[in-house]
Amino acid sequence: MTQLFDFEIPYDVFTGLWFGKSIAYNPQGDFEVAWTSKVAIYWEEPFTRLSFRQDSASVGAFAHQLHLAPLIRLLTQEFDFQINGKSATDPGLGGVRNSGAQMTTDTYVFHIISSMQSWYNDQYFLTREERRVIGPAMDHSGTVQHLIAQQFTLISEDVQIDYKRALRLE
Repeated sequence: MTQLFDFEIPYDVFTGLWFGKSIAYNPQGDFEVAWTSKVAIYWEEPFTRLSFRQDSASVGAFAHQLHLAPLIRLLTQEFDFQINGKSATDPGLGGVRNSGAQMTTDTYVFHIISSMQSWYNDQYFLTREERRVIGPAMDHSGTVQHLIAQQFTLISEDVQIDYKRALRLE
């Protein structure tokens, strides 16, 4: 596989089409729900504007669990990040803001904020093809509501045109 990214360029390692497996636990560590998704991440403007599009394959897993409604709002958002060095910010056009920072070439931290909850989203690249995401989802008083663990595998370094789209504002 030809290397199409550069670890030294902040956020470049995210680009590609990813398959994800996710699990939510309650604050005591008990299983709540699991789901899968595909995530397309691509440069709209190289090294300046990064698009993030996520399609959950199993939103129905949340349908009968009303206490998880705020969580699904956080986990099905789409973002267009403005990249400025190691900083990434999304203006929150869909009612959910997201800001992040590169800590090392393979470690990033994001804070996603909605009107109901916020989620600290810590991302660790094990390799170019494997990425782990962990972090708590909290209410606005800072009380942990859910613990989220995700594993993403790179499907393709190229993002097909079918996955590129304008933001869906919900």
